[in-house]
Amino acid sequence: MGTLAAALWQISNERSRRLAADEQLRAERHVEQARFVAAYMGELQEGPNEEPESDSKAGTAFYLANNSPEPVYSVVVGLVFVQGAGPRTLEDMIEMNRKGHQRRGPVTTVSVLPGGLYRVWVRGTGWHRILSGRAGVEIAFTDRAGSHWIRRATGQLSELASPPLEYFREWGFDAPHGFQSPERVSGS
Repeated sequence: MGTLAAALWQISNERSRRLAADEQLRAERHVEQARFVAAYMGELQEGPNEEPESDSKAGTAFYLANNSPEPVYSVVVGLVFVQGAGPRTLEDMIEMNRKGHQRRGPVTTVSVLPGGLYRVWVRGTGWHRILSGRAGVEIAFTDRAGSHWIRRATGQLSELASPPLEYFREWGFDAPHGFQSPERVSGS
């Protein structure tokens, strides 16, 4: 009787471990592609007027890295602040654009981001020049499996409940969106 009880306990214990390992593998696969997507601010392309809303050819580069072998879709990328008095999240930046300034920058969209390192431009420079400010870039996207993600400027990866363009509509990021075609960065 004791042997039978020990065998049943061992089978039950092994089944629990196997189910936990399967669940962990499913969770890792779910986030697998998203872990390889990030964005950061690059160089400035100076124009005659350095004000962010100027009509000059000045611009700020955002680098988009998709180190997975498959593309991501419906990309929303924008500048935020990890230090200083500016908006701390992409949601806050979009809402500030809508409420206070009636502008679209420094936020842009890309319909498809292939694997590799790419660059997009946001019109204007000086976005990051605030008192004690340190800028970062956040990127929201849909992966190949149809899951929606946002990588915060702090590096944190969070899942979104809806596609990025739909998600940000709540903060005033309404269509039409000027989807950019990202330019591949040489050597990537």
